[in-house]
Formats: sequence, C-alpha cells, structure tokens
Amino acid sequence: IVLIDRDCHKSHHYGLVLSDAYPVYLDAYPLPKYGFYGGVPLRTIKEQLLAFKRAGRLDEVRMLLLTNCTFDGIVYHPMRVMQEVLAIKPDMVFLWDEAWFAFAQLHPTFRRRNAMWAASHLREMLDTNYYRRQYVAWREWFDTLDPDDDATWLDNPLLPDPDAAAVRVYATQSTHKSLSALRQGSMIHHWDEHFASDVAESFHEAYFTHTTTSPNYQILASLDLARRQVELEGYGRMSNALQMALVVRQQVAEDPLLSRYFHVLDPDDMIPEAYREAELTYTNKAGMSGPIEVMNAFYTNELVLDPTRLTLYVAETGVSGDAFKVDALMDRFGIQVNKTATNSVLLMTNIGTTWS
Repeated sequence: IVLIDRDCHKSHHYGLVLSDAYPVYLDAYPLPKYGFYGGVPLRTIKEQLLAFKRAGRLDEVRMLLLTNCTFDGIVYHPMRVMQEVLAIKPDMVFLWDEAWFAFAQLHPTFRRRNAMWAASHLREMLDTNYYRRQYVAWREWFDTLDPDDDATWLDNPLLPDPDAAAVRVYATQSTHKSLSALRQGSMIHHWDEHFASDVAESFHEAYFTHTTTSPNYQILASLDLARRQVELEGYGRMSNALQMALVVRQQVAEDPLLSRYFHVLDPDDMIPEAYREAELTYTNKAGMSGPIEVMNAFYTNELVLDPTRLTLYVAETGVSGDAFKVDALMDRFGIQVNKTATNSVLLMTNIGTTWS
C-alpha cells in the first residue's frame, strides 16, 4: 500500500501499476476561488494511517509519496511530516517528488524544506541524547492520554521512538525543470539507512529495467554542468531569482493602476489559516529579509508558499486565465506561461539556463 497525493504526476500512477502496488489517494485541500488545489494536510495523512491501524493493516503500508513543492508552489515541511508519520509507523519509506524544487538545497531560505536536508537532520536529531530525553518526557505525558481516541494522535504533535524509527527517504528531481540541464535530465537522490543492506541490488535492477545501456551522453554531460553551476553559482543565482520575485510582487501590489486589476497571491490566499501557525507575506517591503518572525514563519509553518512562484490573479480584468495568457502575453509580448487556471496565470522565476 502506498499513500499518494491524488494530484501527483502521472508517472507515479504508472510506477504503482508496474510495481503492483495498491494506491490510497490523499486529497489536497481545495482552493475553489482560484480553481486549483493546495497540499495534503498532515492531519489527513495521520487520519489515513490511523484508519489502517484500526483495521489491523498498518504493516501493509509501505510508502508515503508527496509532491514537494507542488506546481503552484505549496511547500511541505518534510522533517515535520516524517517525524509525525514515523511516530505512527516507524518503518515508513518516503518518496518526495521534488521535480520543481531541485534548487531548494542552494539557499538557506529553502534548504530546511528539502527532503535530503530533512532526512540527514532527522537522523542526526534522533541519535542525540537531548532528543532521547525529550522523547521519554513526551512519552510519559502521551501515555496518560487515551490511545483509542483519534484526537490523541491528530490533535497533538507526535515524536518517533529513536530506537524504532528508520530514516528511509528518496527524492526525485527534474534537473531540467528547475536547474540547468537538457530536457529529460533528472536525478534520484536517496538517504536510506537500509539502502546498502536491503535496497541497492533491487534498486539498480529496477533502474536498469527502465533505462538503456547506451545513455544519452549529452544529457549526462548537461547534468554534470548543472552540478558545476550550482556549486559555483547556485547561491547567487538563487538569491537573484528570489529577489526578482519579491520585487515583482511588491511592484504589482504598490502600483496604483496594476493593483486595481492584478493581485499576486500571497500565502494567506493559498494556504488556509489552520496550516500556517504564523503569518507570512511576500508583498510588503520586508519580504523575505524582514524581521526574524518572518523567517521563523517560513521555517515552522506546516505549509508555506514558494515566493518564486507568482500566481497572478486576473479576475478583475474581466478575462479568463487562458484568454489572458494567449491574447495579452503570448500574442502581444511573446511571453510563454506554463499554467493557467480559471482566473489566474502562473509565472516563475528561476536560476537561469546559461553558464558563465
């Protein structure tokens, strides 16, 4: 059994069919005003795990698969998700689809929302004496609650047993989408403490089953160049992309004419209050470089919005997102937009595709 985001990429559905897995689809919260969906709440994941636990089938659940970040920019808190899931099922395997989030490791603002960073720091945390003392104290308190009451598990933060939890994390990244590589250039990353002993052989056999012994060396060379670029220029380019996105947001919000017809959606537009413990906004002058409270909100909220994804709300113009894309952007200015919705278009800033 694989718990999987219903809005995942179609390749995951095909992968589940090929591996003879049984998918259990998780619903993301809807955003009916804007015509698309957000992310899967942690509470929804825990509810599904508890349902299998009550049915005596928790041992059949093998993996959790989520898209981080979503195409519209909703970003999970991988360390928090994995920590609470492992408290219920300590041997869960995690697959994070980071097709559009390969740049996250390059900048400290995004790094803590990256699967590989979360995996290594989760294992490091579980191995500390400080965490062990914290877990013992939490367990003594948690055992005073009714374990058969779902609210016990759903309404409280959960801590995994450091002696039982295994950190097994995989991430797929489409390098050609969010870094600089030729089309189809992608990578699979893993931080699995059981990889060498239990996984390596079958993993490589599965990989060679679906690839060729004569790879495209142009694509491989572009992946090497992408690695070189991010090592030498990644932080600077990512900082520029982030600053550019914040400037665009600010200019649209402050321009007296533009602001009458356009609005770049903020976290409070795209993330319900229940999933953002602290307020976070990108359309003021503070931006992501403001008070420490702003940065803490990005690190601690259950879900955040990638500020480099600009969802431009165009309903006040009186035209649909599709019409605005074709008539205003493509035909008049030659601007290509990847995604439109009923009343919005999605714009992106990235680190660029040229090498210096």
